[in-house]
Amino acid sequence: MAEVTAIARAPGEPLDPRRWAALAILLVGAFLAPLDFFIVNVAMPAMAASLKASAAEMQLVISGYAIVYAVLLITGGRLGDIFGRKAVFMIGLAGFALASMICGLAGSPSSLIGGRLLQALATAAMAPQALASVHALFPAHERGRALSIYGVTLGISSIAGQLLGGALVAADLGGFGWRLIFLVNLPVAIGAFVAAIPLLRDTRGRNPAATGFRRRRSVCRSADRARAAADRRSGTRLALVDDRYAANGACLCGGVPSL
Repeated sequence: MAEVTAIARAPGEPLDPRRWAALAILLVGAFLAPLDFFIVNVAMPAMAASLKASAAEMQLVISGYAIVYAVLLITGGRLGDIFGRKAVFMIGLAGFALASMICGLAGSPSSLIGGRLLQALATAAMAPQALASVHALFPAHERGRALSIYGVTLGISSIAGQLLGGALVAADLGGFGWRLIFLVNLPVAIGAFVAAIPLLRDTRGRNPAATGFRRRRSVCRSADRARAAADRRSGTRLALVDDRYAANGACLCGGVPSL
């Protein structure tokens, strides 16, 4: 496996002049994750009427996305540490665009649910790369500002999801109705994907396999040193006992007259 960099930026490492532009691209992924959760809540009545979906199916459209995203979020972050955050982010972004198109063209509740699950899977791979990259791209004195922008982005996306969802459903542009809440993701995802190619720098976390191997090897060496020290102490005690018995034997032999 290729050599990986540390999770946090090394103090002597030169600053990336495109780090703020890279952060803007990464924040697109962080922005889309809560946006597509809240935007669907507003459009649920229109989707249910159009697809003739039951209440249980519509609940699965919402909860399925939330559950898959929550369960796989940590896994997505670790994949970025292992295989590179740029690669995982771009794969997640491409998968998110594909899933949004599936949802926007869905003709049945089952196809909409499948698209939402795929959307959550892609989001779980895409979203955590922004927060992890802040520690790799920014020095300590800029990290607080970058994290503040990240937090504000998440808050704005939660509000924008509800406002944008209602506006798009009410506008019914081109007769697409509720489908626009998914199709609007396509130009955003495609634009971010194209911009990520030259602007994003690949960063990784520590190699967990190598770290675990080094930890096990260190434990084994410590155990070997402790065993060797115990053997040396045991050998010293045995030598002292042998010398004591030898001295006692010499005294006894010296005190007995020869026959």
